[in-house]
Amino acid sequence: GAPSLVACKYGASHVVATDFEHGTLQRMDQNAKRNGCPDLEISFLDWVHLPEQDEDNDYHAANIVMASDVIYGVANVTAFVRTIDYYLAEEGTFYFATRNGRQSVDKFLARMPQSGFVEEERIPCVNDVDVVRWRGDHTIYVFRRRRR
Repeated sequence: GAPSLVACKYGASHVVATDFEHGTLQRMDQNAKRNGCPDLEISFLDWVHLPEQDEDNDYHAANIVMASDVIYGVANVTAFVRTIDYYLAEEGTFYFATRNGRQSVDKFLARMPQSGFVEEERIPCVNDVDVVRWRGDHTIYVFRRRRR
């Protein structure tokens, strides 16, 4: 939601906001309209059931993929990494923001190199806001595909 809205507002040529929860998709649509992004494409995405890989879909089409606080349990990591691999273009960049200390993050960081990605940068984000939902420091991870 939020990364897609920022990308849309600040000039990305084509932005697709995705989620698995229909309620979240409805809120994304409302926020896009409220913030002057009527062309933001809102789409349901199931990491486990990706479309077939062919020229008629978005396989390897995205130059940039962004995600924020999307993996909460280790069970979803493999499907999440497979989804990044599916959508990210060969020369694309993946940005991932998440709260530090989650078990899923450690598994994710181990899985990315196994799937052909190189971590290029870690951007620390200290959070001193006393809001339970946002409590804890975050990191933004930047990945690219390993050059072949």
